[in-house]
Amino acid sequence: MQKAVIYARFSSDMQREESIDAQVRACKYYAQKQELNVVKIYSDSAKSGRSTKKRDGFLQMITDAESGQFDVVLVHKLNRFSRDGADTINYRNRLTAAGVELVSITERLDNTPEGKFMLYIITGMNEFYSANLATEVMKGLKENAYQCRHTGGIPPLGYDVGPDQKLIINEQEAKAVRMIFSLYEQGNGYSYIIDKLNGQGFRTKRGQPFGKNSLHDILKNEKYTGVYVFGRSSPADSRGKFNRHQYQDDYIRVDNGCPLIIEKDQFERVQKMMEQNQHQSGRYKAKVVYILSGKVFCGCCGSRMVGENRRSNGTDYYYYVCNKAKRQHTCNKKVIRKEKLEEFVIQQLNHIAFSDAFKESLIDAVLKSYENGSLESERERLLDEIRQTDQEIKNLVNAVMKGLDCEEIQQAMAERKAHKESLQKELVALTGAPGARMNREELAAYFNQFLNIANMSPEGQRSVIQKYVDRIIVRDNPDGGDPLIDICLNPNQEPLSEALENCGFGGESSFSAR
Repeated sequence: MQKAVIYARFSSDMQREESIDAQVRACKYYAQKQELNVVKIYSDSAKSGRSTKKRDGFLQMITDAESGQFDVVLVHKLNRFSRDGADTINYRNRLTAAGVELVSITERLDNTPEGKFMLYIITGMNEFYSANLATEVMKGLKENAYQCRHTGGIPPLGYDVGPDQKLIINEQEAKAVRMIFSLYEQGNGYSYIIDKLNGQGFRTKRGQPFGKNSLHDILKNEKYTGVYVFGRSSPADSRGKFNRHQYQDDYIRVDNGCPLIIEKDQFERVQKMMEQNQHQSGRYKAKVVYILSGKVFCGCCGSRMVGENRRSNGTDYYYYVCNKAKRQHTCNKKVIRKEKLEEFVIQQLNHIAFSDAFKESLIDAVLKSYENGSLESERERLLDEIRQTDQEIKNLVNAVMKGLDCEEIQQAMAERKAHKESLQKELVALTGAPGARMNREELAAYFNQFLNIANMSPEGQRSVIQKYVDRIIVRDNPDGGDPLIDICLNPNQEPLSEALENCGFGGESSFSAR
């Protein structure tokens, strides 16, 4: 006996939940007459037939068919399968390729030429019906819009739908709307406004805490000035995606079509501020570099800490914030000022990478070059010796690859590498050394300035941190003092390991600030 499944669907336009039960009963009756064993029922409720992309039951059925779980798919009518002609043909071909037959119990769809011809006729009629229905529905919606009636969905925050299907003011929600416009006009950023709203117990129309997207939509909604708007947003593209910030030219707009919550003058001032802030934000983002990006982690929950700009009373402040605290509000980790954390990390890296012992070795190399002649000739000598040492190391590596590995070769390899590192240290000193001769004190002052990560560009600082730092863990201080910061270094960077030894850290890969 062949294994069969049933697929049933009801859309949200003119059908009810009971429609699926009726489809299933009819398909089971057909299966009984044809001696088919129904092993599973797939269904989608309140889903449009114009696209299969959001129908979970349908897509799961196709996946199971291609894995060989059944032989036949039963549908009450082909329009339950899909109303899109291309989708119908495409998925039917996929079922056929998997050895699964699609059967409409009320339509003849066999593999004869007549049956195939009927398939194309039915799919074309279904697609026409779907497109025509959408047109008729839009006609009705536009007629309601011209009369300033609510056309469905959740009304904007601050409004409810009255008995005559027109918008009426919800005073409690309207308080939140007025607060949003007032705080924004005072120069406060989204984060500050969100904290104020959520702190005073206000919620979105769906009962959720406020977020940045909900604020943007509220601040751009002209309905709050009493202007009824319908059909302004562009329709979905070919992929079924909407761009809520892209508008059509021929939308319906009726002055005094709904109750006023925000004065038009205030609304216009806010729109100008949003436009200015958008341009300023774009310019500023190009300048602000969070040099610790990707390296900072919350010591409370383990989530990454990300950069965030908060604007208060016209002034921008920059922080690292726990991502989970920011987005899910499930962590109580305090924010930390960007400047404070970055300054501390740079200070500690300077202490590690450019120790006093390291700077003294550079000074000695420069003073030695004064004795041996010009800086340039000494630099060329060092480059020649580094190239020669590289060749010696290469010869030793070749010897190991030929099977001549022994303790003497390994020792020679270590000696040549150490010699090369010493030469490179001298070369660094000569490359950055000043043109004029200096005494030891002057050189010390010079290298204190020259070997300072704080003097690099933000991009240069970020490059150093990305290379040498594995992670930075920030914890709140239980005593209420400065936060506790652990900096874990990347153990795979040899130059830093050498610098650590010069510092007397003995190769440790992390340290803490307490």
